[in-house]
Amino acid sequence: MLIHGPGSGTLVTAPLGSPETGFAGKITVKKWFTTVRTVMNLYFGAVGGSYIQNEELILLGNAAARLRHAQIKADSERIKKINVSVPPDSMLFTTANSWIDLSHSDLVRGSVQVFDDGEDQRCLIEGIDYEMDYKNGKIRRIQAQGSPGTAAGAGAGSGSGIAQLAAKVVVEQTVVVHYSYYSDYLKDVDYYVNYRDGHISRVSTSSIQVGEKVNVDYETETNIDSVVIETAIDQAHTYIMQRIPVSLEGSISMGLRYAETYFALSYLALSSARDMLEARRNDEVEAAAEAMMKLAQQYDEKAWEFLSHFANDSVTRSSGGRRLKNLSWRNW
Repeated sequence: MLIHGPGSGTLVTAPLGSPETGFAGKITVKKWFTTVRTVMNLYFGAVGGSYIQNEELILLGNAAARLRHAQIKADSERIKKINVSVPPDSMLFTTANSWIDLSHSDLVRGSVQVFDDGEDQRCLIEGIDYEMDYKNGKIRRIQAQGSPGTAAGAGAGSGSGIAQLAAKVVVEQTVVVHYSYYSDYLKDVDYYVNYRDGHISRVSTSSIQVGEKVNVDYETETNIDSVVIETAIDQAHTYIMQRIPVSLEGSISMGLRYAETYFALSYLALSSARDMLEARRNDEVEAAAEAMMKLAQQYDEKAWEFLSHFANDSVTRSSGGRRLKNLSWRNW
């Protein structure tokens, strides 16, 4: 059997009741320098699982509208619309500086306007006069903190003394708050979603109006699984062992570990670029595929920086590290 390493070992047993408990066997161990976990962490950190917020989409009839990305993580989507608070909220600011609940939560950033309800209708400034909790729909006044000062009273007549005492002024201010907020639509009630292709469509009885613009939050996920990563590492290992002394296989050298890791990442980036082009061929995807191929080239070059210290004298960078130079999806 062939065992891919490194690992703690494999226990081989005979069937229950066999007359022999031992037998001759040949085990070949391919001692990888890197691990699936190492490659997975670096790859997903660079290209996997991104979170998109407030992508605008217009739903026409029951036709499917396409998001900018495919491979949507199941149940990560949120389809929502923007509502304006009518009438605006009116409330009393006091020196207590406590949070005050607005009528709605999940506010649209940048939509809040607070006016002094006095004769001047002065617009207050966020960060100076008040602060916001957009997620929970709360507002509170900002007021400088400090101990009260002293106040001097005027004399009532000749010979009267001056009385001094601590004074604290309580200031109340009525304000009017204008803002917009989000409300959600329901999956399978208002819309359908195709997670693989990244399509959203209206349900015929939806409360989403035909031609209405909605905002979409969602999370993407990579289609690279552990089997693909294992294959990439195996390819990288084979490539490296053709260029270094056999005696180095199984070495715990960090240089070889990084070389194998970056070669595997290069193969994965190329695989992702192919998947992008096969899933959907348009300008945005082509640009993303070009970016992935450039990333593959960078990984390849980084791998050779580590491998060059171990490669046989007959192996030069020109035989391996430059093979991805000027790679383009148009050449495929």
